[in-house]
Amino acid sequence: MNATTATAPISNEQNNDKTSHTFRFIFMSYSMYCLENNTVLAELYQDASILPGLLYGSTGLGISLWLSQQITDSDFFRKSIQGLGRISSDLSIEQGITGVGIAINLLFLKKHGKQLSGILNEIDAKVYQQTAYHSNIPTSALYGSIIYFCHRLKYDQAMPNVLRTILSQHTSALTEIFTQRFLESADVDYRYSMLHFPSLFVYTLSSVLSSLPDKTIWKNKIKALIPKIVEVYPYIAGNRLLYWIALSRLSHSIEGNAEIDTHLSTLEHSISEHSLLDGVNGNVYWGEGVCGIYCMARNFPQIKNHIGEFSCEIESIINSSNEIQHLRDTNYLKNHSSLWNGVAGLKLTGLLMKTDRFRYGYTKR
Repeated sequence: MNATTATAPISNEQNNDKTSHTFRFIFMSYSMYCLENNTVLAELYQDASILPGLLYGSTGLGISLWLSQQITDSDFFRKSIQGLGRISSDLSIEQGITGVGIAINLLFLKKHGKQLSGILNEIDAKVYQQTAYHSNIPTSALYGSIIYFCHRLKYDQAMPNVLRTILSQHTSALTEIFTQRFLESADVDYRYSMLHFPSLFVYTLSSVLSSLPDKTIWKNKIKALIPKIVEVYPYIAGNRLLYWIALSRLSHSIEGNAEIDTHLSTLEHSISEHSLLDGVNGNVYWGEGVCGIYCMARNFPQIKNHIGEFSCEIESIINSSNEIQHLRDTNYLKNHSSLWNGVAGLKLTGLLMKTDRFRYGYTKR
């Protein structure tokens, strides 16, 4: 079915409950930047030369504009539908169709339900066509399809059995990759990244376990991997934080494990505010910089107790960065509009900081 004809228009009245959806998307405007001109950003979002994509494309910017109520649901859907054909062969979360599908699932499916069946069925079909009878599927496509289908299952238990089978097969394939390269890739590059391989793998396992109705088989498979999982101790504090978050989620999914809990304690006590900020080397963006650190650290025990002060420190680092001046240049801004290394990640982090300050009653001094 064609997604363009299957997706019904969304009325403006349905946008009024956006606030309740804000916290569903972690990955997460700011008067402090040159980003206040939302008209410029809205025009940039409509630029046809910028491909869709959750982390590297226009989808991340669309999310930040939607959360700040600069575009409507219909604006977001229209842009997503128009761009799907241009990225249909890419199944990665970063810049492919699965990332777009995940964003739609997280933000809109509970509210709009069947109205989204067209676009989601189209993504389902693309993933099926490119992976069902293929071997040597790229790792990025495995991650993308697994996490996408996990989100689909969360909101749509009627998802066809053939797609559930693909989910299980892809998870098995990813587990094989894990056993081959998990430890060697734990921190070979010595840099912080939101796509830290071991953290992403453990997060994916917990997503699968949370989504599938029959958990017993995968619980047993995961428990067999635990000795390898607890060997990983990332060198960079930011990656240790990501691993702590993913491992905490996995521990909850398998209803606790002594080995994992011991490793969680070791990781937690090795992370400090100073070590987190020291490991990003002045990068201010979401993918490999302080914005990502803030989004991940805001519920970490040692940070949560003084989240207001921490947000001010992050704000100060961003304000003093040369990147903010560079973003005033239109051409530079166009090349830095994404969630990963651009204005979308800055805006989302800014929204999250403002929300946290309000929630905890913090007033800037």
